[in-house]
Amino acid sequence: MLQTKPAKLFKNGNCQAVRLPVDCRFNVNEVFIIKNEQTGDVLLSTKPSVNVWEEYFSFTKTLTDNHSFMESRELNQPPTAAGIFDDVAA
Repeated sequence: MLQTKPAKLFKNGNCQAVRLPVDCRFNVNEVFIIKNEQTGDVLLSTKPSVNVWEEYFSFTKTLTDNHSFMESRELNQPPTAAGIFDDVAA
């Protein structure tokens, strides 16, 4: 489960920096930053593709809604009104 922890902000020259708690520190020399323009939230990640799901859902909106290929599947047939043991030989 995700846990929210506070982190201190400080100035380093003209840059703003974040002092991360020990258990949240990165073991790399560079991280990627993504900012949500709607909320202003900032996310740091060791991987550049943090918004892969956002890109995926944007892509799916460009696809056509042709779901007719699913109509002929046996699994999509309505259940028949039969007794639970009707197919068992007596």
